[in-house]
Amino acid sequence: MKKMMLFIVLLIGWATVSGQHPVMSLSSIEKNLEDWKANLDTTQANVETYLEKMQANLETHLEEMQKMLEANLDDGLVSLEVNLGEIGNYFGLYNGEKEQGEPFSVYKFPAKDIEKAVVSTAGGSIHVNGDATGEAVVEVWVHPNGGKELSKEEIQKILDEYYTLNIKAAAGELLAEARRTGPKEWTSKNSVSISFHLHVPQKVASRLSASGGSIRIRDLSGMEEVTTSGGSIHVENVSGTVTGRTAGGSIHLSGSKGDIKLATSGGIIQANDNQGNISLSTSGGSLRLEHLSGTVTAATSGGSIRLSDLTGTVNATTSGGSVRAERVNGTLNTGTSGGSMKLMDISGSLEARTVGGSMNVQITSVTGHVRLFNTGNISLTLPAGEGYNLKIQGNNINTGNIKNFQGVFESKNIDGTLNGGGAEINVYSPQRVNLTFE
Repeated sequence: MKKMMLFIVLLIGWATVSGQHPVMSLSSIEKNLEDWKANLDTTQANVETYLEKMQANLETHLEEMQKMLEANLDDGLVSLEVNLGEIGNYFGLYNGEKEQGEPFSVYKFPAKDIEKAVVSTAGGSIHVNGDATGEAVVEVWVHPNGGKELSKEEIQKILDEYYTLNIKAAAGELLAEARRTGPKEWTSKNSVSISFHLHVPQKVASRLSASGGSIRIRDLSGMEEVTTSGGSIHVENVSGTVTGRTAGGSIHLSGSKGDIKLATSGGIIQANDNQGNISLSTSGGSLRLEHLSGTVTAATSGGSIRLSDLTGTVNATTSGGSVRAERVNGTLNTGTSGGSMKLMDISGSLEARTVGGSMNVQITSVTGHVRLFNTGNISLTLPAGEGYNLKIQGNNINTGNIKNFQGVFESKNIDGTLNGGGAEINVYSPQRVNLTFE
């Protein structure tokens, strides 16, 4: 600017000496330069506003696309699981979800003598229902593998030659065991899947183990332990203590309460209408948790997380997927190492962290604190008219018109009290932070 002004002065001096008259006076030129600078500042501000809107729209579209992709991926995983189950049926890992016909054999014992069920099978499924009254029942279902059809006599011959079935009740324990004892090679001539369906008293404890089939327990109230090396786990209307693990199948938990700990090495987890101390983990699948209360700990090493209608203390983390939560009342601690985060209608205390993805948070009431961290943009909506201790850091903080604030109020740093102070609100982002009150 100084060089330009010097050039204009020399030009005017040359014009005066040479007898030429300058077209504009120095004051007019200075005024025009000021007008140009003001127009440039306005244009720059408009461009920055436009770019911010474009970035916000882009983030919204990316979130919608990511949500659609994750939904399609989850549907694909469910379909893949169904297809794998059908393939497993063919090769000897019958999942037992749709039994047809009559059981191969049935065993009955006095229900009052049964306190624990111990069941194991190689290839088939296990179902245990706590609906027995007078008699405890063990149904043995045998299905030929490889798509072949065999008569009952042919199946019995295979069982006699290649399998051992041990079904008995003694000292309060009901035992149902199926294992291979014949040659190691499995062929279409000697391979069958053996499943057990038990009807026992409700207060029976259990230890269930399958080498690939699914396990389903229902209407029990004891100490239940389930393990399968690849099938799915279904827990329905169970109270007490439940521990379960599958090496790759999905987990479905519904209508249950108590101390529940379930894990899978890769399948999806769905939980609905449960309460108690609940721990759910998967090494790669997604998590869908709805209508839970109590203390909930949920983790995935890469899948997405969906939370809705949760009450209590919730810890939900993923190493890469997105996090969506709505209508959570209590304490929510959540984080992802790379996905976006959308948390709506949150009441209580909140701690949320993500790296790279966008973060959109809407709080309906704060009874503890709010702590947000993100390397990307953050949008936070708080209830209007409440008192807060604000500590907001960002590259560009947008707050609108805040009244009754005391403390440091800068474009990159806000540190002080609003409406006399109250709940702690701590937000950090090296990018843009939008803070609104509704």
